[in-house]
This record gives sequence, C-alpha cells and structure tokens, in this order.
Amino acid sequence: MLVDEYYTVKEKVVPLSKNQALETVLLTTADLVEDTKAIKHEQHEIRKELSMINEKVEDQITLTSGEQRAVQKEVAIKIYEIENDATARPKLFRELHREIKNRFAVASYKDIRRQDLQMVLNFIRSWFPRKAS
Repeated sequence: MLVDEYYTVKEKVVPLSKNQALETVLLTTADLVEDTKAIKHEQHEIRKELSMINEKVEDQITLTSGEQRAVQKEVAIKIYEIENDATARPKLFRELHREIKNRFAVASYKDIRRQDLQMVLNFIRSWFPRKAS
C-alpha cells in the first residue's frame, strides 16, 4: 500500500516547462538577493550599535583593585625616590594625588578610567613637585 501510494504521488507531479522553471529560479534568486541585502544592512546596524556600546563601556570602566594598587605603588616609589625626609613625604603624597585628580578629572585615583592607566603611570613617573617660592 505504501509503495502504491508513493508511485501515485509521483505520477501526480507535473514537470515544469523550461520557461516555468527559469521563472521559478529567477524569482527565488531575486528573493535571496533581497534577503541578503536586508541581512547585510541589519548586520551593519548591529555593528554600529555594538561599537557605540563598547565606547560607552570603555569610558565607564574604572581601575580594578590590582590596578589601583599599581597606582599607589608607583606614587610611593616616586615620593620615596624624591624625598628622604619622612616628615616631608605626606605633603608630597597629597600634592601628587591632587595633581593626578586634577589632570584626569576624577574625585579619587580609584575613579581613573582603565584605559587611562598607562598615562597615569607615565604621569607619576615623570612628576616632580612644585618648588615653593
């Protein structure tokens, strides 16, 4: 019965003429081209949005605790390198921290953006205290 039904269905299929087959292929190809264009446009829009999101995230990510520790360590190295007098060091620590906050527009060194870490470390390494007049 299954075999008979198979051959019955097969017999009902009407073959397409050359023109009908060509028309079907062309319509299918046109649909595929249109769908491809739509997909490419959507991908482009998604990439633009993702890029904007990445920029916003990069602007908001601050230093990790390990990176904060690196800043503290660099500050300490610089101050101890400059000043041997233990009583004069606290003033230099305050001055350097104040200049870091002013230079990088943050309320605390902990708020420094992660992408600015290398600039901060270079700033600390090249920093010298202002001379009292």
